[in-house]
Amino acid sequence: MASEDSTNPQPTDKHQQAGRLFIRFFGRWLITAAASGAFVGVTKSYSTRPYLERNSANVYNAINSGLTIILALNLDASLNAFAATLKEFVLARHDYPEKITALIKEFDASKVNIIKLFWYGQRGLRVICVVWLFLVLVAQVSLALVGLTSGVNPTSIDKGNFPIIKGNGITAVFTNIGYTNVVDYGDTEPENSLYNLTSQRSTAFVYGVGAVNSPFISTKTEDDFSSVFHGVTFNTTSREYINGISNYPAWAGVSREWNCLARRAQSKAECELVRVTNKTTVDDKTVITFNSYNRSQILSVPMAPLDYTTYISDTNQTCGARCTRVYVLFSTQDDLDLFLCNSTIGLMYRFYEDVLVEDILALPDTQARILAGAIGWGDLDIDGFQDGVSITGRFQGSSFPNGSFWAPSRRPNEYTISDYFIARFTALTFSVIDEYGPHIESSDLDIPGRAFQLDVRWRYFNLALILIPSLQAVLALVCIFFASYFRSKRGALTPSAVSNPPSSITNPPTLDPTQHNSP
Repeated sequence: MASEDSTNPQPTDKHQQAGRLFIRFFGRWLITAAASGAFVGVTKSYSTRPYLERNSANVYNAINSGLTIILALNLDASLNAFAATLKEFVLARHDYPEKITALIKEFDASKVNIIKLFWYGQRGLRVICVVWLFLVLVAQVSLALVGLTSGVNPTSIDKGNFPIIKGNGITAVFTNIGYTNVVDYGDTEPENSLYNLTSQRSTAFVYGVGAVNSPFISTKTEDDFSSVFHGVTFNTTSREYINGISNYPAWAGVSREWNCLARRAQSKAECELVRVTNKTTVDDKTVITFNSYNRSQILSVPMAPLDYTTYISDTNQTCGARCTRVYVLFSTQDDLDLFLCNSTIGLMYRFYEDVLVEDILALPDTQARILAGAIGWGDLDIDGFQDGVSITGRFQGSSFPNGSFWAPSRRPNEYTISDYFIARFTALTFSVIDEYGPHIESSDLDIPGRAFQLDVRWRYFNLALILIPSLQAVLALVCIFFASYFRSKRGALTPSAVSNPPSSITNPPTLDPTQHNSP
């Protein structure tokens, strides 16, 4: 034994024992801490980007996988090192039967051995096994939590974080308000014949009537428009509707979910209450007389409009190149109010720039007037007289029951009529045409590109990456403490002591004088 002690010198000071274990465990802890810090830094860097292109997403996934492997391997090696120290501590405390001793020696080799030791061991060993399995489970759950709380997913359409690229797509065209889904460039310029214009007006009216479920957003400042991703926006300060026109990528197929706002046209209506000087009912027609711009005017509306709101649009260019005059007749059993409104649509611009659109994607004056008066292009033929001269055929009208979606339920004022009925009807007509009206195909449109976004639940992500090195540090300190403590009580706890246990354990003493222990 003396020769063995001389060839395998053991530390005799508990501080020296603790120092060696500290150096051994500290190196592995540094690797874990560095990997955890790198994980946080890389994830933070990528999460600040509005979107990740495919190459960036692949790079992040590769870094993520590499750091995860480093953490997993280093954590497993650290746990095995702790288990090796723990088994020395256990063997140094008591003498166990040969079967139990063999299982303790293999404590760090397999989790199955820990379960066997729990099954065959005494109460103290069972407690150690349960605590150790719990710590291993906590470490593995923490590592899994890192992956569960962060991930690269395809960009979400409702966030609007995606690249804008040039590519194949379709977009609405307003040079002919019809039903054709996709048209060729050569077929988009209308003849603007009387029949064609009548057809376009009727189509615009049908689009607007069907827009009752189309969404719109109200905002007070233009700074909020950047948050609008798709649809119509109403500026409550300027009382204007901003009608966004989208480009739809070809890669999305028939879906309209993916799009990006490319153009805009603003619309607005101004109304004033006009005094009716006379009202009569003749042959199921309501004839009203009023003064408009110092002229006496008469409108004859088919069917007495009792409890109805009637919108009458003027086909003549009377208030501007992009303006349509709309007369609104609100009638109840007791009241009859007449509003004279000018509905105007501005020029088409690029959505995020004050750059005028002048090519095939522009909005011509004729079609602007059609959309401006869309609410009145129904199937009512209105007869009219101006200063005693017949102007029959110049007006077209529509009626809605009071209280329905397109008619007020109670006596309105001029702002209600202009902002929430005439101008809104026009704006929502834009929205329906944008999605379902005639479109053109082009290979040079601004369209959303396919990309990815990094979703991180920072609270749990940080918790997991703090828990892993913290758990490793606590286990290291516990192992150092117990190893040093029992070193001072029973001698050094070293792997050689475990692999070469004292002879009193392998060959217990006997009372038989004829037998003796081997030296």
